[in-house]
Amino acid sequence: MEITVTLVKELRNKTSAGMMDCKKALMETSGDMEQAVDVLRTKGLAAISKRSAKAAKEGLMRIKISADGKKAAMVEINCETDFVANNDKFKVFADKALDIVFEKSKEVIGQKEVTDLIGEVGASFGENIKIGRAEVLSTEGSFVSYIHLDNKLGVIVELSAKILSPEIERVGKDITLQVAASNPACVSAQDASKDIKDILDRERKIYKEQVKDKPANIIDKIVEGKVAKFLKQICLLDQPFVKDPEVSVKKYLQEKSKTLGEEISVKSFVRIRIGEE
Repeated sequence: MEITVTLVKELRNKTSAGMMDCKKALMETSGDMEQAVDVLRTKGLAAISKRSAKAAKEGLMRIKISADGKKAAMVEINCETDFVANNDKFKVFADKALDIVFEKSKEVIGQKEVTDLIGEVGASFGENIKIGRAEVLSTEGSFVSYIHLDNKLGVIVELSAKILSPEIERVGKDITLQVAASNPACVSAQDASKDIKDILDRERKIYKEQVKDKPANIIDKIVEGKVAKFLKQICLLDQPFVKDPEVSVKKYLQEKSKTLGEEISVKSFVRIRIGEE
């Protein structure tokens, strides 16, 4: 495979490694981008995660939660330019699209009711308009949400609390800010999802390669130490709490649960940023 300048630049943008290092990594992996990233990370020339890939998109995030907090929807509305994203007509369209998805399901996105609406708006702006990622969620607990001031980042957190008192809602808002700021990959280290397993397997492989010259009897210990440190970066409950880095998110929730006399736990979360895969 020909290693083009465009391919080298793409890898450089992903990793911030030098151009020559990127070219060598791509040559070593026959142009495979993901493998090239791992080669650079193994050599200590890049420090990125699977979740940091970027996509060049503009648009708006929209979130709606039912009055009882039991149902939530989040929709990513994409366009080509920030000029259109800030247009009032586009904002009205985004709100209409969210209402349709909330009332029906995310499967409605490909149906005529929505495609006609998209076509009408797209024609008026002369841009490619589409609905990107969408989530429609339900719970026996409660949902709390957050949208960043630029309307390009949305977060929904599912709490265990069946009734969302003002005090518990404030705790939930703190957690949405945590998710927005720290971009965790999972709630806890016990998360058994395939995505998390794949991430950890990839990290272990890289760490083993990095310490392969160490004495054989301590390699596994070093690797697992690195994995434990990595988990504290990607697991929500293990992260330093953004409002008080001296305590973990888990400790913060424990303290609030004790103060309010009700256990408050995070069951799940969804975080979507425009232009971030």
